[in-house]
Amino acid sequence: DAQGAAAGGINSFYANNRSLFPDQYWQLYKSTPDVRACVDSIARRIATWDWYVKVNSDPRDQVEYARLSEQSAKVRNFLAMPNTDGVTWQEMMQAMVTDLLLYDAGVIELVNDDSGRMSELQVWLGSEFLPVVDDRGHLLYYEQDPEGGSGDAVQIAPEDIAYFKIYSNTRSPLGLPMMET
Repeated sequence: DAQGAAAGGINSFYANNRSLFPDQYWQLYKSTPDVRACVDSIARRIATWDWYVKVNSDPRDQVEYARLSEQSAKVRNFLAMPNTDGVTWQEMMQAMVTDLLLYDAGVIELVNDDSGRMSELQVWLGSEFLPVVDDRGHLLYYEQDPEGGSGDAVQIAPEDIAYFKIYSNTRSPLGLPMMET
């Protein structure tokens, strides 16, 4: 179809049962007060949820309880500021959930350090990522294709991305955005 061809082929956000381009979803969001109010209130409600990481262990086992308490403190500290850009967990969730509601695609990259341990989280524009599947529907990798054709598509291993969608379907590896309606 024309949208798939415009986006560079079959592996495209546009070629999978989408009527609108991502910038059109964004324009609808920006210019329609009811859409904006709904998306912002849902995203804010989720992003500002008070998460608490606590130890779920018997405190009578002092060694194990102390070990888990130390680990939970590390996780709490990590989630307070999960990347080196100084972006808070709430800011990351606000951005990811907004993309999720607009494009039915939310993306968080799981960044590892040199030793292979997760060192930070990074939110990316959900409409730039496409799950690429084989002919049986099994996920092979994600492809990041910058909007506007500003660069070559990049392949990313499934274990490096947390990809979220709300409305899964059997026609496409993508979800189906509410605003398609």
